[in-house]
Amino acid sequence: MKNAEFNTECIKWNKPYKEKFGVIPSIRDYACSREEYLEAMKKAVETGQPLETFLKKKIAPQNPDALI
Repeated sequence: MKNAEFNTECIKWNKPYKEKFGVIPSIRDYACSREEYLEAMKKAVETGQPLETFLKKKIAPQNPDALI
């Protein structure tokens, strides 16, 4: 899925998601593809369950400023 198409679809689902859950989620927080993210957003809005029900969150590094 191209970036422009993804952004258009996100805009469509962000408003109802925010109305239900009070936040607009970001794909950067989840370990998934664009297609998986949009499908999960649709399910979240339709079922009233948060996005985390359908997608796994990315695990943040313990110290992102540490040198490797």
